[in-house]
Amino acid sequence: MTWRRHALFSFLACLLPTGCAPYADSRVPEPIRPIVEPLHAQKYLLYRPSSYDGNMAWPLIVVCHGEYPDNPIRQMRTWTELAESQGFLVLAPELTVTRGTFRPKAAEYLERQATDEARILAAINHVRGAHRISDDRIFLYGWSRGALAALHTGLRHREIFRAISLAQPEIETGFLADADDAIDPYQSVQVRFAVTDAITGRRGRKCTDWLYGLGVSTREDSSGNVRKTDTAASVDFFESVIRSEPWIFIRAFATQSGNPLERQFKIHSTVEPRRIEWEFGDGNKTTIAQPAHAYAQGGTYEVRVKFRGADKKVYGRALNVRVP
Repeated sequence: MTWRRHALFSFLACLLPTGCAPYADSRVPEPIRPIVEPLHAQKYLLYRPSSYDGNMAWPLIVVCHGEYPDNPIRQMRTWTELAESQGFLVLAPELTVTRGTFRPKAAEYLERQATDEARILAAINHVRGAHRISDDRIFLYGWSRGALAALHTGLRHREIFRAISLAQPEIETGFLADADDAIDPYQSVQVRFAVTDAITGRRGRKCTDWLYGLGVSTREDSSGNVRKTDTAASVDFFESVIRSEPWIFIRAFATQSGNPLERQFKIHSTVEPRRIEWEFGDGNKTTIAQPAHAYAQGGTYEVRVKFRGADKKVYGRALNVRVP
């Protein structure tokens, strides 16, 4: 199948009925749509506000549900009114890491976690195939045990998710080891929990301590009770990130030169970069906007970029690059 046929198939699959009737929600004019993502043949739920206009780029919030009795439709019903009134799309994949009352063994847990990561990313790509989504306004939300899927996927894919919000998180930090290398200290994570609750307070503190220890930009809200329906606090957090925190990250990827020690570098930013200066960590520098650099020997290098934005402020980012 060519990429054009695959893209057409994905687009049609997102528009055609999936065999499941839409879920009605009397509070909003649009239904909650169950859609089958063709890559993994998995169903996810989507709410698209009645004001949706394909000529504009729209924000997208991905919602990770908790363990039973929580599920995707229960989560979606807590988000539809906000999505309708404030103008964003909501996507709720069906997770495997939250299944069952008892936690599985570590090997199965890690396998489920990888499955959920793949489902989340595939569902986002599927929605992007049929809707115009703003690349710099995709966010992740996780409730209870769904916070593990949100945190694991969000931290590992900084280039997709601008910020992450967790409510009453129930995580096992040992299952997040493969996210350590991908930590970006400029990606904000909100953690909301009730510090006065013996159970949720302890879990929330464990989550924030782990994030603080890795240098993650963490916003802690432990001031009161956190209810599943209190999703407005997460939306407020996402909006504050858009207003006050520029979305800037740098990428390093292999070139087509055939040299395994050469990397191409690129800036992605909501601020227009000007007067760019790169430092490659081996003593070499350049002012080329998207440079390629060949290292003399393998190793791990701290690459830094500094630039002045169109707003006349100076910004800087760093990335550890391992070659070959």
